[in-house]
Amino acid sequence: MLAIEVVGANILKDGADPKILPDSEYPDWLWHLLDKRPALSALRREKIETLPYEDLKRFVKLDNRARIKENNSVKAKN
Repeated sequence: MLAIEVVGANILKDGADPKILPDSEYPDWLWHLLDKRPALSALRREKIETLPYEDLKRFVKLDNRARIKENNSVKAKN
């Protein structure tokens, strides 16, 4: 039996559960949300010049986050 509604997805008091639409009705990015993305250690092993734009953005974000955590731990020890 196929489901026609997303049971339990309604958060509104007077609302109804949303209907399940055909796959073509959803945006393309939705199907890539669970794709594996490279970790910071894997990105550090690559040449930065050869990284695709999305991986470069991810590298900068993760590297900044790691440096902030490191700085905070050093400050906490002092």
